[in-house]
Amino acid sequence: MNKNINEIINTKDVQELKEHLNKQLPVDINTHFSELINKLAIRARYYENKMSTCISDDEINNLLNELTSNSIAKTVRVFPPIYFDCAINISIGENTFINHCCHFQDHGGITIGRNCYIGPRCNFETLNHSFDPTKRGTIIPKPIIIKDNVWIGANVTILQGVTIEENSIIAAGAVVTKNVPSNSVYAGVPAKLLKKIN
Repeated sequence: MNKNINEIINTKDVQELKEHLNKQLPVDINTHFSELINKLAIRARYYENKMSTCISDDEINNLLNELTSNSIAKTVRVFPPIYFDCAINISIGENTFINHCCHFQDHGGITIGRNCYIGPRCNFETLNHSFDPTKRGTIIPKPIIIKDNVWIGANVTILQGVTIEENSIIAAGAVVTKNVPSNSVYAGVPAKLLKKIN
């Protein structure tokens, strides 16, 4: 792999990009931040391919932490393939399990707590685009926060700005567009309260 691409994660530019995104400021398609995001995506694909050929949990976890600058707990377990858009703005807590083919669009920030279970083919989407067609290439970031002990079923999509509170369950196939309170089961498109957990 190109050495300069591999070192992108340590540059001052990456830190400035992360600070910009965490302020929820838009990124125009014609800026240096947009160019940097493209380079980070190439770097992420390199690591994703490497993880897809790994068998041991330790190998996968080591590559995850190399990619994300040690933001993934050592007890996290992942079934590859796994996909990231830039991998600079994500953290995952202890004892969380992520099933295969999940996609983390982490520009806007993704925080996943401890003891979470994430089913296969889930999507975490922290970006939106401008409604103005002349500025459609502009991306608008907002974070996703998943608290401890959350169970997310297969094929769930979680949109930007959403927080899912402790102990809640998101049923398979749901699209989560609004915050989910603790101890709740949500289902459907868009996801709505199905029942409370006693």
